[in-house]
Amino acid sequence: MVSSVSVTELDVTELDVTELDLRGTPCPLNFIRTKLALETLQPGECLQVILDAGEPEAMVSEGVARAGHSIERLPHADAAAVLLRIAVHPTQDQAGFGAL
Repeated sequence: MVSSVSVTELDVTELDVTELDLRGTPCPLNFIRTKLALETLQPGECLQVILDAGEPEAMVSEGVARAGHSIERLPHADAAAVLLRIAVHPTQDQAGFGAL
């Protein structure tokens, strides 16, 4: 279950967080799967994505940041992986600024 969260400070002790494990998933498929998962969430909800460190982390982080979401990078028990905690922000369409 996904719960509402503050998009400024993410406190996982208060959340049921959706998690997506994409270790071993090649680029750009890892970004596409992350984007699709984010599209199912509402503004204020949170997604945690486990990725291989390096290029996969960079590609997903850049794309998610360009979309306007908040990202927090956390260490993972697997030293070759990282955990990205993403707080969903409204897109332009959701905020009422869609194409005219």
